[in-house]
Amino acid sequence: MRVSIKSTLKAASEILGASPESKTTRSVVAAARRAGAELQPMHPGTDDDELRTYFYADVDDERVGELLESLEKNDAIEGAYVKPPDALP
Repeated sequence: MRVSIKSTLKAASEILGASPESKTTRSVVAAARRAGAELQPMHPGTDDDELRTYFYADVDDERVGELLESLEKNDAIEGAYVKPPDALP
């Protein structure tokens, strides 16, 4: 399943390696790794600060709840949800 994630701008900068990671951001990255995933930017290479805050993680179905619960508790994350399947209009 694909988890869509919206982080704070500060956390995005840290996740993307533009600034040193804080304890809060390290816990986000660790939560993804525990769930067997890596955070990936939705808009790699963008200069737009808003777009830089969007990430995704592909997670096995049985671990998605664990990841969402961890992200929900983290101040560096503004929102996280499972992307619904694509459907025709």
